[in-house]
Parts: sequence; structure tokens; C-alpha cells
Amino acid sequence: MKKTILFIIPIILFGSSIFAQETRLDSLFQELKTVQEDTLKINLFVEIGNVYYRENPDSAIYYFEKALLISEQIENINFQIDVIRLNFMKNWLPT
Repeated sequence: MKKTILFIIPIILFGSSIFAQETRLDSLFQELKTVQEDTLKINLFVEIGNVYYRENPDSAIYYFEKALLISEQIENINFQIDVIRLNFMKNWLPT
């Protein structure tokens, strides 16, 4: 009985974590569709990257790079530095 409970609890916790992540991503992508301002798009792409960075680092890098591209287009050096720093910290430093 204890073995069954110990097996089921992580499955329930992991499943709820995945559901919460998907819900968060859905709301971020929905918000991204309505945003016009570039700085808000940068923030949303960074936030999406943050959600992805542990489970799907390739997707995180993709969204960090999208944020970096927009920050380069609007020539905002502060956003560029922040996005590069965040991308490095999330993907190259041990967690």
C-alpha cells in the first residue's frame, strides 16, 4: 500500500505542474497576440522563455532570441543586455 501511494503522489504532483505550465503558456501566448508595443513583446518572450527553460531549453533559447531580436530592432541596449544575461544564466550556468 505504501509503495502504491509513494508511486502515485509524484505522478499527481508532476501532472499538476505540467498543467499549470501549460495554462501559464496559454495565457502568455494569448496576451502576445494582443500586444502592440515592442517592449511588452520583449517581456512576454522572456517570460515564455522562463517557463520553458527547465523542461524545454531549446524552446527557451528560441524565445530569448526573439526577445533579443526585437530589442536589437528598437536599438534598446538595456533590453539587449538583460536578455543576453538572462539567456546565459538560464542555459549555461548549472542550476
